[in-house]
This record gives sequence, structure tokens and C-alpha cells, in this order.
Amino acid sequence: MTLNSDDPPMFGTSLTQEYRQAASVLGLSRDQLARLARNGARASFLDAAAKQDLLAEIDAAPGVSAETRG
Repeated sequence: MTLNSDDPPMFGTSLTQEYRQAASVLGLSRDQLARLARNGARASFLDAAAKQDLLAEIDAAPGVSAETRG
């Protein structure tokens, strides 16, 4: 599962706002949000090096536990 923003200008949202909503409405933890972000990075059309960079950035986010990483 991934979290996305389809058309931010049309729907008046951003990906950041969508993650905030998921945390608030669904009660998702930082680790759960990090898993969503990692899923999105893996499913993206980025090249392998860019995916690895993005995954490393997600892993380095404050409050993400070591169990979530990898």
C-alpha cells in the first residue's frame, strides 16, 4: 500500500498533508508512516540509486525505529 496525492492543486492538498491526515484520522505511528513512504519509494519509477537515496532519507527521519528500516 502507498499513500499519494493525485492532483494537489485541484484537491487543495499535498503529500505532506496526506501523511498528516493518515496519522490523525487513522492513528498511524511514525513507523507505520515510514513503511508507507518506503513502499512508495520502492514502487516509484526512480532509478535504483535515487530509490536508495530516498529510502536512506526515510530511514534517517526522526522517530523511525530501527525495526522499520531496511
